Amino acid sequence: GTSAQGAKWGDLNLSISGTYPDFGKGLENSIIIAANNPGVNCAAKVCLDLVRNGMSDWFLPSSQELLTLSKELKKANISLIGYGSIWSSTQKNDISAFDVRFELSGEVLISDMVKSSDMKVYPARRY
Repeated sequence: GTSAQGAKWGDLNLSISGTYPDFGKGLENSIIIAANNPGVNCAAKVCLDLVRNGMSDWFLPSSQELLTLSKELKKANISLIGYGSIWSSTQKNDISAFDVRFELSGEVLISDMVKSSDMKVYPARRY
């Protein structure tokens, strides 16, 4: 599906304040990023613009939401090996943002990447 779509987090040297790591902040983060990021194909916009299975309330998960989601998928034996890194909606600083990385060992880790990196996006929605 579109979960493997690649996108940049945003523009370099552009700090967007108010994106939190906390659970429940993904939607708010996504709206803030999309409103403040001139980059057309930013990861948050990709999620907010998505319509899948008739649902249009998708967002880019916060780092904690993404970590939890990834661990749940792993518990459900959904293999995410080969996924590499997936963007979260939590900024680190003006240069980088947090992502969740799937190690070959099976570990799921929070790391950070340069915002201009083209990485996978895994849209989430509240259920």
